[in-house]
Amino acid sequence: MNHLKNYLLWLCIVTLAYSSSCLAMQEFTEEAFTTFTKKIGYQFKDRTLLSNALTHSSVPRKETEIDGFQRLEWLGDSTLNQVITDYLFDLYPEGNEGLLTQKRKELIRNSYVLKVSEKLNLIKDVMYQIDQPASQKGLNKISYTACEALIGAINRDGGSDCAKDFILTHFISNAPKQSNNIKTKKNIQITSDQQPTIHTTANTDLPFKTLKEFRKLCEYKIITPAPSYTSMVRVGEKTYTGKAPSIQRAKRVAAKTAYEDLKKTTVGKKNAILTLEKAFPKKVSYSPITCSQSKEAEIEASYNGITMTEKGASSKQAKTEVSKKLFECVKSLSEKGSVRSNET
Repeated sequence: MNHLKNYLLWLCIVTLAYSSSCLAMQEFTEEAFTTFTKKIGYQFKDRTLLSNALTHSSVPRKETEIDGFQRLEWLGDSTLNQVITDYLFDLYPEGNEGLLTQKRKELIRNSYVLKVSEKLNLIKDVMYQIDQPASQKGLNKISYTACEALIGAINRDGGSDCAKDFILTHFISNAPKQSNNIKTKKNIQITSDQQPTIHTTANTDLPFKTLKEFRKLCEYKIITPAPSYTSMVRVGEKTYTGKAPSIQRAKRVAAKTAYEDLKKTTVGKKNAILTLEKAFPKKVSYSPITCSQSKEAEIEASYNGITMTEKGASSKQAKTEVSKKLFECVKSLSEKGSVRSNET
């Protein structure tokens, strides 16, 4: 019996404390408002916007009442994305699309917004209602969505410039230090049969983890195009040509070109199959195959001043091989901090 009384007493205390906390946040006393203003570095003119930003969607509303929190969260998310995009575009004038996208992800992902929110301790100012005991994951989501809603509220209250100032202050100034590139004394030129030839000081905080991510950050240049084969096919008095990286593909291209032309005729319509050879084996004759002078494709890949080249039977193969080698090279330089060898 005593246990039951103690439990009911505890439940009443928790309920009263929670209700009192919600009431204080809902009214936002002058003292609390002043403290909050100093904390975020912005003073609201319209306190209703602030109230909406700090009243989570989990709090019951009237049927006719619009969920201001979700609307402000949506606006804040869009504002954050745009401000960070503009900031990075100006910060890295030579950065490619892959690099800029990777950098933006790092600054707008939920985990980073959560860190900003935790630094401002927004969760203690947010009114919410969730099942007890509250999971940490649930509280984290409330925290970072409240931060986005706050950005949206600042945007509506003071305009985009005020929202931008808030973001640059709390997101950019507190961002983890990371380098856009591996700083080198000189550009490094590496061919397929060489090793790195420059003493290099590197940053270990790389903006990629996998080869797939790394390839998006590289710039590629065709040094030597892949070998190209040209085939001609004759059907009656007509001649058709096809060009491709291999002999068989060149023949298929020529045959398909002929087929597309001849299928318009009665014969072609009756024999609608993939290759002309199967459709008209007795009527098809191929001229000798001609090949371009290049025997292998050669592709150059560059990442922040480090350049490598690699050859392959096709452009795709050469690109894959040079990407792998450059990926390992950059990781090695980053892990060691420096590589010393003879300078060319």
